[in-house]
Amino acid sequence: MGVSLDEAFGAWTLEYSVVVHAPRAEVWALVADPTRIGEFSPECVHSEWLDGATEAAVGARFAGTNRLGDEEWTRTCTVTECEPGARFGYVVGDRFDGTPASGWVFELSDSDEGTALTQRFHHLPAGLTGVRLAADRHPERAADYIAARGAVLQEGMRTTLESMKKVLEAPR
Repeated sequence: MGVSLDEAFGAWTLEYSVVVHAPRAEVWALVADPTRIGEFSPECVHSEWLDGATEAAVGARFAGTNRLGDEEWTRTCTVTECEPGARFGYVVGDRFDGTPASGWVFELSDSDEGTALTQRFHHLPAGLTGVRLAADRHPERAADYIAARGAVLQEGMRTTLESMKKVLEAPR
């Protein structure tokens, strides 16, 4: 591989963008409500606020349940960025003690055609995701693991944002 696993995983980022023909406030209301992500994501099937939280705020936590094939898992997420109308971000805790393993950000900006919406994923260098655990067992296959999971995540981001766009642009 040529680089350490921490370097390879720390460099792992993905993003997908769409332009939504809807007011920024409406786009924000949707992306900053993780309880709705299951309506759009092919992998996340359910999310709920924890600890009495009911809306996005830095430090608020939610549990996200994902399903991929026959596997299902729930992870605790913590909101790290909450700039209304601009950025909503969170880290996903690992399966062991909730230590941040990866991060997700939705970023909104003005576009001549409406609201530009970008979703970004980044893996933390030492984050203990399933892919990292597999790479730790078989470091010679780390690049293959990252590429395969990355393709699934990239397609999931595309599906999620395109589905959100469809709902936001639907006639009311």
